[in-house]
Amino acid sequence: MGYPDYATTVQFNARYPEETSYPVIGGFRVANHNGTVLPVSLYLRSAARGRMDSKTAVSWATDLRHWLEFFERLRCRGQQSPYIFNLFDACEDDLLAYKRFLKEHKTNHAGDPLSPKTWSRKINRVCTMYQWWADQGWYHHTLGPRTELRSRRKPLPPTPLLNHIRKPEYNSRLGPMGSVHGRVRGHETKRKLPRTLTRSDLTAISDNFRRRFQDAKESTPKWEQYVRDELIFSVGRLVGLRVDEITNLPTADILRMDLSGMGTTGMISLFVTGKFGKMAAVEFPVELLRQLQLYARDIRENALWRCGLPEPESLFVGHVKPHRGKPLNNKGIQAAMRNLFVEAGLFDWVVVRDKTGRAVDDKHGSPLLRPRARHSVHDLRHTYAVETFYAKLKAFGGDDAARIRAMEFVRRQLRHANIETTQDIYAELTARFSSWLSFSEGEQPLLSGPF
Repeated sequence: MGYPDYATTVQFNARYPEETSYPVIGGFRVANHNGTVLPVSLYLRSAARGRMDSKTAVSWATDLRHWLEFFERLRCRGQQSPYIFNLFDACEDDLLAYKRFLKEHKTNHAGDPLSPKTWSRKINRVCTMYQWWADQGWYHHTLGPRTELRSRRKPLPPTPLLNHIRKPEYNSRLGPMGSVHGRVRGHETKRKLPRTLTRSDLTAISDNFRRRFQDAKESTPKWEQYVRDELIFSVGRLVGLRVDEITNLPTADILRMDLSGMGTTGMISLFVTGKFGKMAAVEFPVELLRQLQLYARDIRENALWRCGLPEPESLFVGHVKPHRGKPLNNKGIQAAMRNLFVEAGLFDWVVVRDKTGRAVDDKHGSPLLRPRARHSVHDLRHTYAVETFYAKLKAFGGDDAARIRAMEFVRRQLRHANIETTQDIYAELTARFSSWLSFSEGEQPLLSGPF
């Protein structure tokens, strides 16, 4: 007994067999036009239950879809449609071929080769899925040796489905089968420092806000949008929130706060919804909360009144048609900040590419270019972390003990689960420069090494 035969295979029947199509449906299901790819979708449902938010689930589903597309091309290239291939026939050689494809031929949206972190993630997710299938008694081959598990997270529990066939045996010290091929070698690892805004960048953005408000008439939808963008920028830089935390800022809690008896330089805690839906207390400047209250009471209410839509729970909404009154999601906030950075001159020209990765030419045959912002909304969080670290380092005395205390303070403010995460991101950058201004003004680093 084992997994039903009709569900282990994937059918494909298309006019052009070289063009595959596996849409991701809700992050929990992968399908082609013949129906759901059942083994993959069952794994996604089991893995996502209580462990992933929707964004992470879609990311997993997309990476597994890339494996399906590669495996189909590998096994069925040259065959006439319709054809059938079995996902459970995959072996270690197939995984190695997929690794070579990711490293040598696969590119990202900008047309650059995949980073070691990206191709390693894709390999490990495929290995995790096949290990789960093997634990259910459905997959009877191997993808290669297993590595020692570094994560503190417990392995996935087996599904009750067909548990009577074979009980899985876990070794909590080992990763999934084939995970040795997803390991990044030392010479392939490149230390990537967090991108932070420099003082000249902040000056350019400040000047851009000034130009915006000079050009827009007060109380118009465009002016209201500029006020909203300035508040989003301030929340990211002065508080260090993630983009989904900015999206889920609680309007009702902000309006209920009584700030009348507080000064302009104090801090007050506000509970926000963070990663995996966890609630956490975050320190906000009192003056920033006052500005958020004014936005919610006046500007936001005007946008909702003009469109007649019901009031959403999130704080930031659209102010210009056709998005007026609609809640701003993660992509909307990211787009607003990208536009701000481009208007401030913080961008590079890049080649426009289609969905297949090919360059798009204009009517004269020259490559079509577009501006790409040098920063993202998450870089505001990095800027907040680095500035806060150096401020606390100076306040605590500037010695080695002060450095440890300052890093721990940043960890609490960023709501990292452990200090190792904070050190992995910021330790090297903060060790290279004596202060944020020395980094921001382009002085020579304290330690040598490429950036």
